Amino acid sequence: MGKGEDHLRDRLSLRVDADGAAQVLLTDNLTRGIVGLLSDGAGNGGVETYRWDMGAKLIHRRYITFDLDERQERPLGEPQMQ
Repeated sequence: MGKGEDHLRDRLSLRVDADGAAQVLLTDNLTRGIVGLLSDGAGNGGVETYRWDMGAKLIHRRYITFDLDERQERPLGEPQMQ
């Protein structure tokens, strides 16, 4: 048995949008995203990693593609920029 409530036990999710964009997301025992594989449906994609700083109430995100290495941070609860 995994940790957590039954409906929150999954640690891997897959999403596919109508335009062909897809995401695979690995989460931790607190259901926070840790690593994601992304594609946009047009042949582009990358890897994103997250660091959750609960003390400062910030989420740090690093997004890496073949040509890009981008870092962002945002307050907890604020929507992610696309």
